[in-house]
Amino acid sequence: MENTVQLQNTTVGPILGHITTTTARIFLRGGDQLKKDNSVRIAAVRYRDSRNTLWKVHTKTIQRENDNTVVIQLSGLSSNKNYTFQIGWCNASNEFLADPDATESFIWPQKKFKFRTQSDTSNLKRSYLIGSCRYLNITAGIPISAGQSSSIFRAMARQKIKTDALVMVGDQIYADDMNALGQDTSLNDFLLKYRAAFSEKNIRKLMAKTPTYMILDDHEIEDNWPANKSDEDTDLFNNAIRAYEIYQSSHGPAHSLLPDGSLSNRPTHYWYQFSHGSVEWFVLDTRTQRNLSSEDRRILDIEQEKALLDWLACSTAKVKFVVTSVMFYPDLKEDGEDSWKSFAEQRNRILESIRLNKVKNVFFIAGDVHASMTSKLTHSEDKDFVVHTIVCSPLNCIPLFGPPTADAFMLDQVLSTVNGATYAHTLTCAKVISTDNFSRVTVEGDIVSVSFHNKRGTLLETVNIALR
Repeated sequence: MENTVQLQNTTVGPILGHITTTTARIFLRGGDQLKKDNSVRIAAVRYRDSRNTLWKVHTKTIQRENDNTVVIQLSGLSSNKNYTFQIGWCNASNEFLADPDATESFIWPQKKFKFRTQSDTSNLKRSYLIGSCRYLNITAGIPISAGQSSSIFRAMARQKIKTDALVMVGDQIYADDMNALGQDTSLNDFLLKYRAAFSEKNIRKLMAKTPTYMILDDHEIEDNWPANKSDEDTDLFNNAIRAYEIYQSSHGPAHSLLPDGSLSNRPTHYWYQFSHGSVEWFVLDTRTQRNLSSEDRRILDIEQEKALLDWLACSTAKVKFVVTSVMFYPDLKEDGEDSWKSFAEQRNRILESIRLNKVKNVFFIAGDVHASMTSKLTHSEDKDFVVHTIVCSPLNCIPLFGPPTADAFMLDQVLSTVNGATYAHTLTCAKVISTDNFSRVTVEGDIVSVSFHNKRGTLLETVNIALR
């Protein structure tokens, strides 16, 4: 056995993924160098709680087909407890791996990271960072807009508030930086985008200390996907989705825990749920399962719609957040048939289910439109019905196309009519925000507080919404 083995720093990560009261998922990418002898790449994490001096070590083989990335699940943790961890990777021989004491010879990188498991206590204060649409312009191989994007993550990381999760609502990369002129098609094209996007230092610092949940939108694949899909786009879609699974989905709840304690390599679907005490989340996949036929036009497939409606009807959570990468309402005047406006029948079914089941405190959280706002939806005949929306976008907009103003949206008007009764919405914020921004959503007591901040962290507006 080798006397010592120096672990190398990760090339991407660590990214803290799904964290529960007893488990934590940690994503990392190793390097591309592999010795030509009979060796394999190994990822290693050692961790301990704040009151313990003894480290526990977890190792996992890095698979080349996953772009040299791996997700390590730590299990058997204690709830509401601080943990310290170190992380690295190395090339190791099969003989080394066969030695049960092999990990004792690791020399660990100096950098230490921390996370805290979730508390199983209900009604605690919960706070979340929300963002979407991060344009980097990496078409030429260099992230030209990285500096503009970087500052907003520095501002997010500097907020002195305990954050339960970072929720990324879509367009974490732009695979079509210059639209048709720069559309990524090969798997390597997509992987290069993710490596560049997630290795930038400030987002890296933020995701290393904050549980991070992600869902894709169209720009992870192609603008307005699948509206412009052609017969030649099968490989494009498969490559885009494989890269998404590796870098965004892999560390989230969509990947199930297998009986042997490992995580599934491919999820059965991309929508998922997670919960923090009396706050529950349902993260929708509004992009990959669309049906554009006139006979059964839908933005959610049948299975996903049923799962959402069952969850809404049965959940006992005080607050229910539903993430939809495209805006649930209000509507854009011109949406290119891409948002819920163009799937009105399915949207009405969801609203009617919420109303008839008397579900309270439902908030739809969206991105996509490069503008931010909050709005309240009510019903003309049912005074007990109220649904809210929180829209937060963009983290970094496309320089050639400025964010839309309020004139681009159908604000403060009737959304739809069902059986002679109307659903209508009104803004609950002072104005539509048309600049790069992120939001912090905090649940405390009987209030959901939504604060919008610009890329320097300056507060733009706070909206307080009373729970019912």
